[in-house]
Amino acid sequence: MTEKHDQTRRPPTRFLRISEVQARTSLSRSTIRRWAKCRRFPSPIVLGEGVVVWIESEVEEWSRNRIADTRGGGQAAVP
Repeated sequence: MTEKHDQTRRPPTRFLRISEVQARTSLSRSTIRRWAKCRRFPSPIVLGEGVVVWIESEVEEWSRNRIADTRGGGQAAVP
């Protein structure tokens, strides 16, 4: 008897090159690298010689957290 595929499986991990990270965050290349080094931004993954990527879900989570931080934890600002 074979097992059915689990329908709750996660989508595959997607990698982003630095140009994609720049486009999604509006940060410069040097800021991304500097902030990653001091753990203010997700750390990159080295896949091979000259191939550095970021995990899409980590960059998205970082973006959501920045939005929430600037909007009072996601609550509407009081005038």
